[in-house]
Amino acid sequence: MNEEKKFVEGLYYNEPRERSPEWILGSISIEPKRFTDWMRANYDPNEKYLKIDFKMGKSGKPYAELNTWKPTQGQGQGNGQPHNPSQQSGSSFQESKGTINSTQNEFESDIPF
Repeated sequence: MNEEKKFVEGLYYNEPRERSPEWILGSISIEPKRFTDWMRANYDPNEKYLKIDFKMGKSGKPYAELNTWKPTQGQGQGNGQPHNPSQQSGSSFQESKGTINSTQNEFESDIPF
C-alpha cells in the first residue's frame, strides 16, 4: 500500500498571479519532450486514462503525481471516466465542451502510444 510516489516530469502547476481574478485557479506549463517521454514510460496499456493528481507539498509548493490507485475487489469501479462537474451542473462550460473534445481528438493522433 505504501507505493513509491511517481512525480510527473515536464508538467507543472502554477498558482494564480497575485492580481488574477478569483475564478482563475492557476495554470499548467508543459515541457513537451520531457512530459511525453515520461508519459510513454508510465503509460499502462491496460488503462484508458493516465491519471494525475495535483497535490500540495509539505514545503507549500504544488506538485503533480501519477495516480496509481486501483479499486480492490468489492470497491466501486465507477464508470472509468474522469470527473467532469459540468455534466452535473449544466454550466456554461457544457456549451463549450464540444470545442474542447474536438481539440482533444486532434491531439490523440499525435501521441505515439
